[in-house]
Amino acid sequence: MFTDPKLITQYINRLYSAVTRPGDLLTILQDLQEQIDSPYAAFQVENLETHDLKALHMLGYNEQSMKTYEEYFVTCDPWTKTAYARNLDNGVFITGERILSDKDYKNSEFYTDWGKPFDVCHAIGTSFLMSDGYHAKVSFQRGRQQGAFSEQIETSLNLLRPHFGHYVRLAPIFEVASRYQHHWQSFIHQLDRPVFVVDQTLKVVMMNREAEEWMKETALLGVSHGQLMAADTRQHSQLQKSIGWASHPDTLNSSTLGFVQLYSAEKIENLWTLPLIDFEQSGYDSTGMALLIARRRIPHYKMVMERFSLTQRQAELCLLMLEGKTLEEVSQDMNVALNTTRNTLVTCFSKLGVRNQVQLIQLLLTQM
Repeated sequence: MFTDPKLITQYINRLYSAVTRPGDLLTILQDLQEQIDSPYAAFQVENLETHDLKALHMLGYNEQSMKTYEEYFVTCDPWTKTAYARNLDNGVFITGERILSDKDYKNSEFYTDWGKPFDVCHAIGTSFLMSDGYHAKVSFQRGRQQGAFSEQIETSLNLLRPHFGHYVRLAPIFEVASRYQHHWQSFIHQLDRPVFVVDQTLKVVMMNREAEEWMKETALLGVSHGQLMAADTRQHSQLQKSIGWASHPDTLNSSTLGFVQLYSAEKIENLWTLPLIDFEQSGYDSTGMALLIARRRIPHYKMVMERFSLTQRQAELCLLMLEGKTLEEVSQDMNVALNTTRNTLVTCFSKLGVRNQVQLIQLLLTQM
């Protein structure tokens, strides 16, 4: 049964394995189709405003249905259009019936010209807002004879949603390197920010050149007997806690990033932690590995203004958020009222196409 916790855990582990081999996602979706009795499934990346389709994988559909959908009906999917209008995108797995009534769906052009001919009557899906403004959508579909997806299936899929989210966030890093299979490490060396890969015990699996230079420049971290060490005992304890959290994907909250702050009398540096993989055949003794990501040098506010078309105040607020400061601290630094800071932050969310502070930080980490 798809409700079996052991089976759910297996799928979670497979999703984390797929981070370094993005092509494996389709196999996972095919297996999930069998578990939830869904003859059709799709993974697509599209811009919900411009309807530009960056990627499309349709499972179980014939060639004609795929061609027709890709060429035209991606812009007419009433479930997605309604979810987007009701701000249900970037949310949990939800059935089509909870988005749009069966009557309204069957009165749509999409159903008349595509859904009915290819027997697509019921759906369940979710989407993830990406840093470039596109949405990654995971969905499953059924025909009229099979009936709607049950609440139990919806609940089980939502247990997997946070882990689909981490796949969506991390897999693009490895997409270029996926053809090299297990040699993904070489790709991390090409990233333009300090990145450490460590296991649960803080044993350094690898680090790139930027990480080595960052350690020399900040003197906040070092490597002793193969383990990453913070210069301060209390900070090292916090680092262990953050890495321990990130290397246990089954405890993750999809809206939370791991965070650790390292500091000395001269400087403060914030690092973010993300799970990398969690699979037995990784070749390492640990049950999981984590990415420890230091930011690039904070850019000048004028660069942020130009890159995202922000005002000076908005750009300065974004940079202070990137430093890990709270809204109260930002208000003090900018010498403005807290409500003014909140309003400025909401405006930044709107301009940058994000929903919360986590997404804002992710966007800045990836785009600056």
